Amino acid sequence: MRSRFAISGSTEFSVALRKTAGAFLGNLAHGWAEPWDYNHEGQPQFEENLLLRREIAKWESVDVAHLAQSVGNWLEDCWGNTVHRYLAARGPAAGQFDSEKVVWPQ
Repeated sequence: MRSRFAISGSTEFSVALRKTAGAFLGNLAHGWAEPWDYNHEGQPQFEENLLLRREIAKWESVDVAHLAQSVGNWLEDCWGNTVHRYLAARGPAAGQFDSEKVVWPQ
């Protein structure tokens, strides 16, 4: 967005999830069971909505991979998980960010 609309200066990066109460965290990285695969052993979200805000003073200095991991950690924390299920559990990319599951808009 910044390059597309020639935005400069400080930035607020936000992720908002609506109507999350009762939801399970799914569509995980390769090798992790989905909630419907293990009969909902995990806990559903109890909050109605979730909001993540990050103020970024200088976007040019942002490590995008670190920011993506930060968002993944936040999501896992919101559901009370202690593992990083945005990292592939098996296969050639085990332990790495699962880029096959993430589709960035063009």
